[in-house]
Amino acid sequence: PLEPTPKPQKVNENINLNVEQNKESMKQRFTTKNSAHERAAKRHVSSTAINGPRKKINLPLTRPKPIVLKPSGERKPFGTHAANNNASQSSKKLQSIESKEVMLLKEERDAIKSQNYDLSKALKDETSELRKARIEQSLNVELLKKTQMELFEAKNSSNVSFQELQKRNAELEMLQCSLENNLASVVEEKSFLTNENSKLEKKLSLQVEHYNQMKGRNDSNEQKLKETKNELDNLRLSFENVSNELEKVRKNESVTSKMLRETKELLKTSKNETEAEKNLLFEAKQTISQLEEEARIHEKERRYLHNTILELKGNIRVFARVRPLLKNEVEVESDFSSPNGLTILLPPNDPERRKLKLLGPCRDTLMGDKGEPSTWEFQFDGVFGPDRKQSDLFEEISQLVQSVLDGYKVCLFAYGQTGSGKTYTMEGGNDDESRGMIPRAVHQIFATIEAMKRTGWAFDVHATHLEVYNESVRDLLAHNSSKSLNIKHLKDGSSYVNGLSKHPLKSPNQVDVLLQKAAKVRATSATQCNDTSSRSHSVFQLHVNGVLSNGSEERRGCLTMVDLAGSERVVKSGAKGSLLKETQAI
Repeated sequence: PLEPTPKPQKVNENINLNVEQNKESMKQRFTTKNSAHERAAKRHVSSTAINGPRKKINLPLTRPKPIVLKPSGERKPFGTHAANNNASQSSKKLQSIESKEVMLLKEERDAIKSQNYDLSKALKDETSELRKARIEQSLNVELLKKTQMELFEAKNSSNVSFQELQKRNAELEMLQCSLENNLASVVEEKSFLTNENSKLEKKLSLQVEHYNQMKGRNDSNEQKLKETKNELDNLRLSFENVSNELEKVRKNESVTSKMLRETKELLKTSKNETEAEKNLLFEAKQTISQLEEEARIHEKERRYLHNTILELKGNIRVFARVRPLLKNEVEVESDFSSPNGLTILLPPNDPERRKLKLLGPCRDTLMGDKGEPSTWEFQFDGVFGPDRKQSDLFEEISQLVQSVLDGYKVCLFAYGQTGSGKTYTMEGGNDDESRGMIPRAVHQIFATIEAMKRTGWAFDVHATHLEVYNESVRDLLAHNSSKSLNIKHLKDGSSYVNGLSKHPLKSPNQVDVLLQKAAKVRATSATQCNDTSSRSHSVFQLHVNGVLSNGSEERRGCLTMVDLAGSERVVKSGAKGSLLKETQAI
C-alpha cells in the first residue's frame, strides 16, 4: 500500500474530473478484456490473463486469429482514450465471425471429439490460468479501489498534486507490467521445472536399477565371502592337522635319518647290482640278436630245404581218392564193383599206397565159359581208399600250405565225374572231422602266422571266390553274382580278374561264412549221376602278404583251391538242352 502524502492546502477542481474519467476508462478496459477472455475460452482458443503470457494450443483445424483489443490513439491520462468505440466494433466483428464459424464448428465436431481428452486437459489448464488471472485481476481491482480511495482522500485533503497522481498512475502501470513479466517468468520456470522433474525421474529410475544391480552384486559378494570364510576354516583345520603331522614327522626324524642312511647303503649296492644287470642285459641283447640272425639263416635254410623236398616229390602231383559206396550201389559182392561196370581194387601188397587196379567184366569164351576179366593198373603219387579220412588227405598236402607262407603259389585241383566227392573233399561237412581242405588250410595258415609273429613277421590275408560257368566268370561273394567279369593278362605273365571282390580275413572262422554264401549262388543242376551236380568250376583263392618288422624281407603267396565241375560223359549224365550246353562248356 502506498503511504499517504501530506494534504495540500489548495485543491484543484480538475483533479475530480480526471479521477472520474480514469475510473470509467479502467472499468471499460477490464470488462472488454474479461469478455474477450471468456469468448476465447468458449471457442477453445488460447488466451492469456491480463498479467500473464499467452499460451497457444495447436488445433488440427484452422481458426481465425483472435482479435486483440488495443486502445486507439495516444494514451491520455485518466481514461481520455476511446475504449468504448473499439469494444463495440470488436463485439460486432466477433458476432459476425462467430456466425461464420458455426458451420465450421459443426464440421469439426467429429474431429474434436477424438481429441477431446487433450483439449479438455488443455481447457482445464487454461481455466486454471484464467482463475489465476481473475484472482490477480481482483487483486488489481482492490488495488485500484485502494488507489481511488487514496485519490479520493487526496482530493479531499488536497495534499497530492496533479503531477504526483500522474506519477503514481505510471508506477501502477509499471507494477502491472512487472506483474505480467513475473507471471511469464513463473510459467517458464514451471515448464523448466517440469522438464527438470522428468529428467530427475529418469535419473532416479537409473539410480534404482543401479542400486538393484549393486544389491545383487553385494549378495553374490556376501555369498562368496561366506564360501571364503568356510574355505578359511577348512584351511585352518588342515593347517592344524599338518602342524600335528609335522610334529609327528619331527619326532620320527631320527628314525627316518637312520632309515635314510640304510637306504643310501642299499642304493649303492643296488647301483652296483644294476650295473652288473645292465652288462648282463647288454650281453643278452647281443645273444638275442645273434640268435635272431641265426634263426633267420635257419629259416632261409628251412625254406630252401622244404621247397627242395617238395620239388623232389614233384611240383605237379596227382592223388587218387576212392569214396565209399552209397546205399543204392551196394548190390554186388565186392564193395568196390558195379553190376555192369568196372571193379576198383586196392592191391594189398602196396605199402606206399600208390597203386590202383581196375577190373573189367568177364567175357564169355567161344565154348560158353566165362573168361578172365580185363585188368588195368595205374600208379599215382598217392592213393586214398574209402577208409581214409579228411585229416589223412590234408596231412599229405599240409606241406604245400607252408609254401604259401614262404611266398610261393600253390594250387589244388579236385577232378572227377559228378558224385565222386570233389566238393566234399574241398569244402567238407559241418563237423570238425569232416572239414574240407579249404577250411583246414586256412586254419593252418592262421596258426602259422601267429607263431611267426614272434620272429617279427606281419601278414595280411584276404580271400576271393569265383566260378566259371558257360565260359563266363562270376563273383560268388559279390552282391550281384550274375555279373560277368573279364580276365586281364599282364606283360609279366601274371593274370587277374577285373572287378573281383576281395574280402579281408582276421580269423579262420570267417571262411566258413564265405563258403556258405558262395554255395548258395553256385550253379547246380540235377543229372542222372547226382541230384545236385556242380555245373561250374569253383575257384577259391587265399592271398597272403607278409612283411618282416625291419622291412628287410617281403613275401607274397597265394593258395588256389579249385573244385572242377563233373567230367562224366554226356551219354552217362543224360544231359539235354541247357544241361547239354553246360556239359559242352565244362
